[in-house]
Amino acid sequence: MKKFKFGLLALLLSFSIVLSNVPGVFADLVDQTIYADHETFVEPIGDVSESASDEVVSLTEEELKQLPKDSRSGIPLILLMKQEYEKAKKKGAKTKNHSHTGESNNLPIKGMKPYSSRDLIRKGTSQVIQRRYYDEDGNADLDIDYTNHGNPKQHPKVPHRHDWTWKNGKPSRGPWY
Repeated sequence: MKKFKFGLLALLLSFSIVLSNVPGVFADLVDQTIYADHETFVEPIGDVSESASDEVVSLTEEELKQLPKDSRSGIPLILLMKQEYEKAKKKGAKTKNHSHTGESNNLPIKGMKPYSSRDLIRKGTSQVIQRRYYDEDGNADLDIDYTNHGNPKQHPKVPHRHDWTWKNGKPSRGPWY
């Protein structure tokens, strides 16, 4: 039997989008579940064995048809979120789940909303110092730095990018490009 796997958070986030215009406790409960359950989100769609992880929700093609879909395209919302995220990341643009802060000297590495971005603003100004993108797990995925960090010899290209890698739950920020 062909199954598709989605992270539980992805499904909850998808349903939350549909319910976001519905007043009441259920929509609030879904939103709270999304923020509390950020570690169960995994890359969507692929063939899955019957022994899939407990952190993965396996869906049959029939169940997949029941996912909330975009009213114009009919594409499941979670897939549209990923597509929009990848486009924004490629262009260096803000995602739909974008935020900013000027209250600290750095941006969070994990625990953010999936497929989101966040800007670090220089204190007392509106100058963006860094934009960080967060992957499907809410972990740092890509940084775009808009300064040379005070070191033009080491960072001659402004803006420049750094990819994040995650191995055994530990983050590492890669070299600039």
